[in-house]
Amino acid sequence: PCTSVRVEAALVAFKCIALPETRLQETQGEDFLQDLAIALAPDLQSTRRIEAARSRLSDAVAGTFGTEAHFEFFGSAVNGFETNSSDVDVVVVLPEQHELRSSSKQSAAQCVELMGRKLVENEDAWGIY
Repeated sequence: PCTSVRVEAALVAFKCIALPETRLQETQGEDFLQDLAIALAPDLQSTRRIEAARSRLSDAVAGTFGTEAHFEFFGSAVNGFETNSSDVDVVVVLPEQHELRSSSKQSAAQCVELMGRKLVENEDAWGIY
């Protein structure tokens, strides 16, 4: 494949073959992407569902790890690329003095297990199962 790319590049350089004309003129590409972003953006119902889930998650984190713990979103939830079908990327931040705060895999596994139990306890409230 590398050889064919180099040969094609050489032929283009010597004007033996022509590259296809671009199909998008001026701002058409930007316009298309803007229209796509608008079409994929969460609708009002999805936005409300996401906000309700964030509130429940906040309650679950506080109920599991104490009020000093909190969570932070990352990924599409904060960079503006979330859609109606996006998942939610979140990290739970424990206070420095919390007994489960360590870099060990066992500690991380305990945190995941505790959060899982708390979320399952209230699964009816989530409206996503």
